[in-house]
Amino acid sequence: METIIHGFDSSKLFNIIHATGVAFIPIDGKQGLLGFGDSHCDFVFFDESYFCFVEFKLNATSLKKVNKNRVDAIRQLKNTIDLFDDKLERNYAGLNLEAYVCTPEFYPRLNASWQALAQDFLEDYGIPLFERNDKTCK
Repeated sequence: METIIHGFDSSKLFNIIHATGVAFIPIDGKQGLLGFGDSHCDFVFFDESYFCFVEFKLNATSLKKVNKNRVDAIRQLKNTIDLFDDKLERNYAGLNLEAYVCTPEFYPRLNASWQALAQDFLEDYGIPLFERNDKTCK
């Protein structure tokens, strides 16, 4: 399926690639499930294989805020995962859980700082954490 974009900054999108069908639940923001808060991730989506938590941190204008944005995003993801774990009683119907932090292209990818954060997240939640702006479904 081809995505046609009009009036959007394509660097500020999360792309779901090769999905046959996706359910989308906005969490944060005006249209979100939880309203105007900043303590939860932006949205979750799921298909027949994956349940993914996604937080955007695309407003950074310099590398100085990289670590702060990453830490804030992870806090929001954790808050959302805790909420869903509670409401769903940790029953995700056998779906593979993943979490994503979407950041500007100029962020250094896979550096030691990010790897340490991702490893801690995996150890704490048992969920892989990715810093990327897309998900390729199988």
